[in-house]
Amino acid sequence: MGGMGALIALPTFSAHRGGAGTLPIWRATGQNMRQTVQGFVGGANWSSCYRSRHYSTVPFRYARFVMPTFYQTGGQPIADIDFPTSYNFQLGIEYPFVNAFSGIPTRITATFGGANSASYVSGVGPFGYILSDVVDFGSIVPAGVFFGMWTTVENAAGAGSAANSLPYQANTSNNYQAGWQRYTGAAGASSSLISAGTALTASSITGVGSAQNGAAANAFSPCMMLIQCDAHYRSIFTVGDCIAYGNSEGQAGSLTYGDVMGSALGNAGFLARYVFEQLNYNMVNFGRGGDSFGYYSALNWQYRLKMLTLANPTHIICQYGHNDLSGGATVATVLANAQACFAGMRAAAPGVPIIQVTQSPSSTSTDNWTTTANQTASTFFGNSASRRGTFNDTYIRTNGSALGNDGFLDINPSLEFGYIEGNAGSETSLWNVTGAANGLCQDGVHPNSNGHLQAATGMIASRNGSIVTDPFT
Repeated sequence: MGGMGALIALPTFSAHRGGAGTLPIWRATGQNMRQTVQGFVGGANWSSCYRSRHYSTVPFRYARFVMPTFYQTGGQPIADIDFPTSYNFQLGIEYPFVNAFSGIPTRITATFGGANSASYVSGVGPFGYILSDVVDFGSIVPAGVFFGMWTTVENAAGAGSAANSLPYQANTSNNYQAGWQRYTGAAGASSSLISAGTALTASSITGVGSAQNGAAANAFSPCMMLIQCDAHYRSIFTVGDCIAYGNSEGQAGSLTYGDVMGSALGNAGFLARYVFEQLNYNMVNFGRGGDSFGYYSALNWQYRLKMLTLANPTHIICQYGHNDLSGGATVATVLANAQACFAGMRAAAPGVPIIQVTQSPSSTSTDNWTTTANQTASTFFGNSASRRGTFNDTYIRTNGSALGNDGFLDINPSLEFGYIEGNAGSETSLWNVTGAANGLCQDGVHPNSNGHLQAATGMIASRNGSIVTDPFT
């Protein structure tokens, strides 16, 4: 069976920074995949199958799929924890992808040690993840062309399964707008969908909310995939909190800029929109709501660090800091915790540059962020002398600072009222306004879909002290 011990040798290549080379190499991608297991659901059902849609920004033919066998605690600290329950998995690969809910051909079967299903046994493993055998798509999958995953997860206890015991990565729904159909679907049963071969042979599936009208479905799929590609192709590994995860896509003020599943291409959050849609690179996103620099430790990150090594990325994006500051940590404490987190990632991925995201605005408002006059910066946020301003200007935006980042991504010229890139004294921590309520956010902390879009398209990037068009070159 696939597992951490079954990983095939990944070719070594020195061009982490994107140098030329033709040596085939395995790198991760995770478009429209939610990497972190958030919790457990299921009611009376003990088996579920989720159909998801994805694409890669680079062509490939061969891939391996990574099934997570851990979850992350929702309390403090956020930590990687082994699944407490035994599960079985089955995975079918739909290519070409059918833009319908019926008439779907039999899928390519992903195998695990030659078997068409895989198992995790509580207390026995495989711990961290199960890795599939190499899957041959049969021909080159062109860049940007959709393929699907049908992923079944079921409680190994069968009919004796406890309620609310199926893992999920996202409670997904689609506030469907014309032309934005994703054809994702879900099935649940109090019987074995693996025995039924649903992920492999079912010719139809119920859409998420049948007409994709906003009803919820609980998503579980591979947390990332490895594709065989030329070594110079970029792959970005991302860590962060709920802002990186893409929370508040589709909330008040989003208008036509997205829905709760993200952009029209399914990219949730400004980082996914920026990397996939603006720069045309692949990315995996291990953002987790509530997480922070302060929760980093080798134990808390025991599987994320292994995922980082497995992903073999060319670059790392780090978005942590907001929760540290809002939680009351001093700048010195945030810096020390960030240095420890950076050191851990550098040990797991030697030589891979780390690009830090600046801390975004945070404020309260008495008129739903319609004006700046009725906003008040949150505690520890404010002008350049605030904790947020100090951390941004002294460490993130300063090349060669004690933080040790190799560059930064600044979203604040698009989101922050009055802020001008390079002018530290212009920080306000107030949200920009559009003349309408909830123009960029709805709660003062998380961008809505319009906010995520504006941050992605207005991103200011720096590498080694210079403003650049592309920080990943």
